Amino acid sequence: MSDPPRLDDGQRAAVDAYLGTERGLVTLASVPGAGKSTVAGKAVAAELLDRTAAGDPLAHERVVSASFSREDAADIVPDVTAWLDALYERGETPDSIDRADVDRLQDAVRAAPRIGTVDGVLRSVFADVATAVGFDAMPTVGNAALVERVHRDAFDRLLADDRSCGPIERIREAYETTGSPVDVGGLLRRSLVLCRRHGIAPDAFGDRLAAAVADNYGGDEPTGFDDVIEAVDRYRDPETAARLRAADALSEADREAIAAADRRLHAAWLDAVDDLGRLVARYVPAYDDRCREVGAVSHLDCAHWVDRYFDRPAYRGPRRERLRDRYHAGIGSVVIDEAQDVSRVQHDALAHLVDDATRVLLAGDLQQCIYQWRDATPELFGRAIETGDYFGRRWSPHVDGTADRNYRSRPGIVRFTNAVAARTLDHPERGGLGDVPAPVPSLHAAREVPTDAASPPPIHVAAFSPTGEPGRDGWVDPERGGREAAVVARYVAGALASGRLTADDGGRPGITVLFSRRRYMDAYATAFEARGLTVANASAHLFETPVVEAVVDVVSWLVDPTDPERTERLVTDSALATATLPDELAAFDWSVRDAAGADAFTGGDAELVAGLAGLVTDARDLAADPGAVVVRDVIDRLRLEADPYGLDPDTGRRQRLATLDALVALIADWEDGDRYGPRELCALLEPFLADPSTGPTRPLADPDAVDVVFSTVHGMKGDQDDVVVLADTARPFGTRPTDTRRLAVDGDRVALAPPASAVDGDTPAVPGVAGGLFTPDPYADRHAGPGGDGAGSVGLRWQAEHWRSTAVTQGETTADAEARLVGPPVRRGAAAAERSEAWRVLHVAITRARDHLVVPLPRNDDRLSGRDHWAQPLFDVLGADVVSARGHHEVSLPDGDGVDCPTRVVVNDVPLDAVVDAVDAPESSTAHPSPTPSTSLTPPLRRLDGPVPTDDVDRAWIPRFLSPSTLGPRLDDPAGTLVAALRGESPHTDGETVADDLPLAFAAVTTDAVGDVVHALVTALVRADASAMALASPSPGAVAAVDDVLATHRAVADASDAELAGLRTFLLEWVLPDLADSALWERVERAETVYTDEPLQALARVRGVDVELQGEADLLVVSPDGTHHVEDVKASLTTPSPDQRRRYRLQVGTYAWILGRQVADDVDVVPRVTTVGVAAEEYGVDWPVGAWTRLVGRAERDSRSEPGGRAER
Repeated sequence: MSDPPRLDDGQRAAVDAYLGTERGLVTLASVPGAGKSTVAGKAVAAELLDRTAAGDPLAHERVVSASFSREDAADIVPDVTAWLDALYERGETPDSIDRADVDRLQDAVRAAPRIGTVDGVLRSVFADVATAVGFDAMPTVGNAALVERVHRDAFDRLLADDRSCGPIERIREAYETTGSPVDVGGLLRRSLVLCRRHGIAPDAFGDRLAAAVADNYGGDEPTGFDDVIEAVDRYRDPETAARLRAADALSEADREAIAAADRRLHAAWLDAVDDLGRLVARYVPAYDDRCREVGAVSHLDCAHWVDRYFDRPAYRGPRRERLRDRYHAGIGSVVIDEAQDVSRVQHDALAHLVDDATRVLLAGDLQQCIYQWRDATPELFGRAIETGDYFGRRWSPHVDGTADRNYRSRPGIVRFTNAVAARTLDHPERGGLGDVPAPVPSLHAAREVPTDAASPPPIHVAAFSPTGEPGRDGWVDPERGGREAAVVARYVAGALASGRLTADDGGRPGITVLFSRRRYMDAYATAFEARGLTVANASAHLFETPVVEAVVDVVSWLVDPTDPERTERLVTDSALATATLPDELAAFDWSVRDAAGADAFTGGDAELVAGLAGLVTDARDLAADPGAVVVRDVIDRLRLEADPYGLDPDTGRRQRLATLDALVALIADWEDGDRYGPRELCALLEPFLADPSTGPTRPLADPDAVDVVFSTVHGMKGDQDDVVVLADTARPFGTRPTDTRRLAVDGDRVALAPPASAVDGDTPAVPGVAGGLFTPDPYADRHAGPGGDGAGSVGLRWQAEHWRSTAVTQGETTADAEARLVGPPVRRGAAAAERSEAWRVLHVAITRARDHLVVPLPRNDDRLSGRDHWAQPLFDVLGADVVSARGHHEVSLPDGDGVDCPTRVVVNDVPLDAVVDAVDAPESSTAHPSPTPSTSLTPPLRRLDGPVPTDDVDRAWIPRFLSPSTLGPRLDDPAGTLVAALRGESPHTDGETVADDLPLAFAAVTTDAVGDVVHALVTALVRADASAMALASPSPGAVAAVDDVLATHRAVADASDAELAGLRTFLLEWVLPDLADSALWERVERAETVYTDEPLQALARVRGVDVELQGEADLLVVSPDGTHHVEDVKASLTTPSPDQRRRYRLQVGTYAWILGRQVADDVDVVPRVTTVGVAAEEYGVDWPVGAWTRLVGRAERDSRSEPGGRAER
């Protein structure tokens, strides 16, 4: 570490106050970039020197120095050791300290037991109490895989308990009709976490839920319609309530029906609360018992048990008092950095380690609290600042210090931060919604930089003409017509090329693009790479990388590597699947050892077979090795770091090696002396493969080897870069009306959603209240329903937020309306906290920038919302005249004293066609992870520059232009379709027969028209985001989609009423249920992106002649893992014949062949046919082996076998 800076007056005062007292509390309220960690580091170093000089041989054990996150905690030891050096070199150590003392103290600090994360400190305490709370020995702490298994085992025990079967089944029945199936095990796990975090006794959890229901109903049981009106008054607005009171608003029968429905909802809600409360009271002990048996706990469990041991009378005794006394005598000081992020359970557990003789230093920034979703409890730090209360006592003396000088950013960025903070952090509709007790900070710039016209401006605006809805595909993603990402990439490339973006020393700057969510990282990556900039994603998840998936696939195979089915699955349906190996390996009965010995393979296939064969040979030895050793052996045997199989060609060797090393280290950390065999290891890894976001992120091998690093704001907290780009500034946040989460938390209040089973579809609508009392599946009806909140609301009793506008009267004039957030108490409180934190995230993001801040903004703010988009206050700070005009500007922004100062801003003044030469990093220059769920790989697709050679089609007759949909008839009857082909017409085929029991009549309507209507309906349902449940019922929204298609489709424009009625019945009773039950709709609902009517074109060379293939896929479904599913939907009016199925396969296989040549090589393309109607079925294609060319060849061979075969004509 470089030499620590000398402290300013405010920093020095905090350190002096801390060192100048033997006991008490010092708080340091800091602003971003003020060096609070530097203060904490010097305080610890100086205290250690003082204690050593006083003759304490264990000075390093007397001080607890901790921070919230691993990243921040990792800097504590380097900071302290650097300060020890600096204080010695500056002559600021006690006279008795010599160089040898400093060296010994540095070594001791590196091994100190209570320096690190708060969790790490509590883990060391838990080691002393684990056996006292029922563990046989110190368990493994923080092994996420083992803890996941413990949760599953605990739920299995409840399933085996007759007392729990009834409540579990009732919970499932109560909630299974909502937008997603209920996971009772997941609900119990979440409940346990809430009990731990908020100190709720498991048998009292149900009481907390019941209290939330009571609060929702104003403390009383509902008796009549007046109770509904009161709820509308509280959770909507008085005007709507007044209209409901009017006699003509509803009939008396409707009023009573609504009131009765509300009473049923209340009663069913309390029944569900009671069932869940009983289950939690049994689940928590089952989980704790299983933790003891397995020997594994989470960090949250660790803090819980430490607090419980020292707090509960059950553990009172001489041993506990001796242990408490030992900690009180052994710990003289506690220093906590990032104190705003400490959770309540961590605070309560640490409180047992201190007494009144301890001195405490808390350093933090309440406006940088962005971890409330992980139970950060900033009010604890806020109370410590205000009153001196912390660790369960009021400290005296209590010294309150501040650090308001920013040493990180250029003055222009500091002033911009002040201006944005003033508009956001305490605004009543923005940051002021939450309960974080913090004033708006005023940052004072400490850096001195040139301010002449030759120096580049600190604030850069990438302005664009807005398209689409703010923060959506059409706004951000250039592949979907959005402009934000492309304009930002163009600006950064141009500013680099023109020398406007430089580091402080004039060199190439580090650039970090910050996202508040991951959704558009791929769109931004594509835009940056198109400008010649290399990208690395610091937020990519470890378990979504192809090489990690390949390792896990091989470990799964090693469970029984001689099993032919496992081997076949490995080479056909895994990350290591290849196009050629399955057919060749099948000839050896799937024995890799036999295949390797035959020397029958070449290239990557040969290397893969040889590596697998070596693993089979050593399988017995591997079965006795730890899981980390097995994984390392798999990596080495298959040379995965070199990627000889092309799993991830866009990632360099160094990055792959870092990724694989991280996997091995993670598993070794999990094992910690234990041994996991392949079967057990796969079971532990499976949850992380299913949801990579629950696992760790992938480490970056060398961030300096790329031009641009992508990161989430949370991942960047505590860090900085020369250039920071704020991405996705128009992301809408807040809780949507369609939010159906089942547990809501506000402080120590917890609420359970109403049960879906209590909703009666016949209940009259509540005028002016979208969603009525409660709508469990708002996604099904998002385009229907009365006004109020707009369509798609979960309804009065569970909607998270509603903005109530109130006009403010000043004298004789009425000012602009002020808005207030209202809603059911717990839901409203949770929404307010989330919104408030989102504005603090913006504050953190801006303050990561050292030299340059790049902000994308629309040229006008017509589509922005002041409460929902970061972009609005950013736009307001700069002004419309500045944002809309290209060039250099000066804007008056406030310094730390509130004095407006001219600040230079540049808007779009860069070369528009700049393409940047990549940094010199040959193997890591494309560190962006691939494959990932990405619309950047999907339409509008890049067209092929030339024909793809496919001479293996051989002598099959194909005309110059060919449509995949007619390929089957043309191959089956070349002569019969020749005239149509020359005329550019579709070939005539025999009309499809129709099953007798279909409700269809055919006069003006043809069988082709039925297919067209089904296709149009599928497209409409996809675009409406209709759920499978909405199709199965069907919902009013789905019925409306059917009616809209029949009313507007030209194929049935001349149909009679009888034909339309029959077609409507066919769609509602045959097509919609089949779609709802299909695997196709599961893929659609899980998809990252779905494209409809996607044009697919390519050139193929057949016997030296270029043939143009032109088609249109019904659906292109991009899964979260990046797989592209080419979907063809067929209306089945009778059971399809084998010939029809072959033609369907040929059609969709051709689509897939075309698409496979227009996307990256590592993108999986999967063709599927789904039929709906008489025959509901789905099947795939023999793909990619053979593909459509093999089908063409087969059709030709079949024709030769017939007398007078077509090939001879």
